[in-house]
Amino acid sequence: MLPHPTRLKEMPIMADITAYTKQQADQLLAGKYSKPAEGVPKSDLASGVQASLEKADAALTKTDADATYVKAITPEMFGAAGDGTTNDQAALQAMFDAAGGKIVWLAGTYAHNGILTISASGVTIDGPGTLLATAEQTSSVLVSGAYCTMRRVTIKMQSTTQRYTEYEKMKVRVTGDHFYADRITIDGSAASGVYLAAGWAMFLGCVIKDTRADGIFTSEGSHDVTVLACTAINTGDDGFSVVSYSNPGPVQRYTNVGCKVINGGARGFSCVGGTDVTFASFFVNGCQSAALYVGGEGDGFANIARVNFVGGEIINANQNASTDHGALHVTAWGTRSVTQVSFSGLTIRNTRSEASAQLRVIRYDNSTITDVLLSGITLIDGPGTLVNLHQVTAAGNRIYLANVLRNGIDITARQVFTSYGALTLDGASTKYVVFMASGGSAPVLPTAVGNVSVYRFKNTGAANATISTTSSQTIDGAATLTLSPGNAVDIESDGDNWRTF
Repeated sequence: MLPHPTRLKEMPIMADITAYTKQQADQLLAGKYSKPAEGVPKSDLASGVQASLEKADAALTKTDADATYVKAITPEMFGAAGDGTTNDQAALQAMFDAAGGKIVWLAGTYAHNGILTISASGVTIDGPGTLLATAEQTSSVLVSGAYCTMRRVTIKMQSTTQRYTEYEKMKVRVTGDHFYADRITIDGSAASGVYLAAGWAMFLGCVIKDTRADGIFTSEGSHDVTVLACTAINTGDDGFSVVSYSNPGPVQRYTNVGCKVINGGARGFSCVGGTDVTFASFFVNGCQSAALYVGGEGDGFANIARVNFVGGEIINANQNASTDHGALHVTAWGTRSVTQVSFSGLTIRNTRSEASAQLRVIRYDNSTITDVLLSGITLIDGPGTLVNLHQVTAAGNRIYLANVLRNGIDITARQVFTSYGALTLDGASTKYVVFMASGGSAPVLPTAVGNVSVYRFKNTGAANATISTTSSQTIDGAATLTLSPGNAVDIESDGDNWRTF
């Protein structure tokens, strides 16, 4: 049975995620988990980030006037030209090697044709200058030192020819703990804009655009990560992604608040393995695949537990017809486990109308998917089917739906599924509409005894489809019912068995 909507708040996955997210964001802003450089903006709420940034700018301006940067070092001190044409690789690396605990002041455009490594701790790189990579094969800026900060700088890739996956092509790669990025711009990348493999990191008001791969890619066991008010534009892959491999284990305690994805090449916000991951107050406009994606993608990846999407707007999801994701997509392969995933307080507009459903829950192999919740969802246009299930049962896998509106009509009590494989229906007091598509659709009715549900089936495939019963019950006296292509049927219990009408 589906839980009564008034009981949803009692479920573990319906904790007050929004309050927790704001509290955690405030703690991070206050430096509880990290130790960012002086001048980090404080905020009473995560929603006050922009006002805090303006105050921080004023403080920095005063700091500049007070000549704090007299102690700063510049690339020019090490022979850099800063004209955007001269190769300043050697001068830049010499400066970073000498920059431990110092402020690096960038005013010009500094070209480099090799990887730049910041291995010292406590380095602050301040703008408004630009680091311009001219060779995509060796274009990364590696930050391996702890307590490093980038503020108001642009990290730019001159041009790229294809997508790469190697470390050397990640525009900014962070492996040092307690990294802080304040309003930096990543302009172009041969791979991801940011590749994060560290703990206690924070990104605030950053812009990542025109990358060949993801915007900000968080992986390799990263933990205690906060991404606030950042924007990913024209990414080649996902806008903001959490990806956890079996080794070294899951990304943990990741919070993403107030971020935007514009014209994403794949998914908007994604979690492929991870624990305690929250995306809140987000915006997606245009993505080729699902706007929100949760996937246990086989045994090479970590399991997924407690992933929450809270409050956001999605427009024009799943534009690519060759990737049938819908707006929201949950999947698992191999022996992976996906549990406690919630989508709440969302407005979803104009998902590709030909998509099989707004939400797809797809299970393969020996994987498990349990406790998926949709609550407080407003759907405007897009596909009429709400949920598409594959090798998943609404009751057995605990798929919870509450307060879902489509074009102003509550469709929660009229559950609409598209079945591509085995689908065991439950006996909730509701009306089911099941479209049996190609690929071996074989719905199984629950017990007829005490069942007051109505089940409507339509065969949208090209071959006959079979509806089966349980407990030796019958449909019009037979153990199964065969439905030919294009035909539909309503089935209702007579108290002991099933009858068509």
